[in-house]
Amino acid sequence: MKKKFIISWIVLGVILVVSYYLLGGFTEVKLDLIQEPAFEIVGKMYHGTPYDKTMDSLVNAIHTQYEQGIIEGTFSICFFEDPDEVDTLDILIGIIPESPVANLPEGFTKKSFEASSAIKASIEAEAVVAPSATDTNDKIRSFAEKKALTISGVYIEKYVEDFRIVTVVPVTKSGKSAQQQI
Repeated sequence: MKKKFIISWIVLGVILVVSYYLLGGFTEVKLDLIQEPAFEIVGKMYHGTPYDKTMDSLVNAIHTQYEQGIIEGTFSICFFEDPDEVDTLDILIGIIPESPVANLPEGFTKKSFEASSAIKASIEAEAVVAPSATDTNDKIRSFAEKKALTISGVYIEKYVEDFRIVTVVPVTKSGKSAQQQI
């Protein structure tokens, strides 16, 4: 009886480790310095506390509209400040359209971003096993420090595919003004 119990736990452990691996649990965040082209995000603004029901509802509503194809593009969330350093969030939840949007859906706003140098953090893992946003942002800040870059304060999460999240953070070379982009 004891032998079956031990074997059952070993089998369960192996299944859990394999599942974790298949979901991308051992995947590291990939960091690169890139030249991000100009783009825009079309969506709705949220001002409030993290993990608020209003924010969750807005994310779900915009994501549903995204899945329905009201605008073709990439579902994204833009944080206008470092989300790990503020108690109140100012974010734009929306879509980076594949082509310019002439008529915005009701209640939507548009925010344009100029081309700039940026740190790109890529994660290829299911959300339940992926590194947390805080861990990813810590790695972005560390990367910026090592490369003598100044983070603009804007963090843009692009949900490229089910298992792929890309965070883009515009940067400048330390000591240069925001207008003197790399």
